Amino acid sequence: MILTEPGNFPTDLYIAQGVAGLIGDVDIRLAPADQIAAAIDEQVALVMLTHIHYKTGARHDMAAITRRAHEAGALALWDLSHSSRDAAARGSQVSFAHPDAYPIMRALIERGVIGDFRAPDILRFGFTPLYVGFEDVGRAADTLFDVLSSGIWRSEQFRTREKVT
Repeated sequence: MILTEPGNFPTDLYIAQGVAGLIGDVDIRLAPADQIAAAIDEQVALVMLTHIHYKTGARHDMAAITRRAHEAGALALWDLSHSSRDAAARGSQVSFAHPDAYPIMRALIERGVIGDFRAPDILRFGFTPLYVGFEDVGRAADTLFDVLSSGIWRSEQFRTREKVT
């Protein structure tokens, strides 16, 4: 059995589903994030989680969950691709929640500010120092302010869902 949480990164869940389909006799158990450790028992072969939740920035206690998995005879597989909400631990992204995140992101992209939308309500921005300078960050913040204060994101052209933001 593979134990994970329903809010895990979608690609991680797809991989688990693919493994279960390929092997055939593997079940996937979903437990709420705050109940993962309690859900680990002798039936679990693998605990598969994202250390930092890609939408909220919430952090699992990797050491405690891995220890609990090993005590039950299970392996632990961690996706370390995401950044923390804690500024001291955050890698290179900042996320904001807004009920109309999708059209806001579309309006930003039209103005040259590239971020991405994460359902249901997350605007996410990456800051890689290799090619994003402080002037770019300032321009992005000014553009975000303009898009929000002008209400341009309310336009129907930004509400139509595309395959990719």
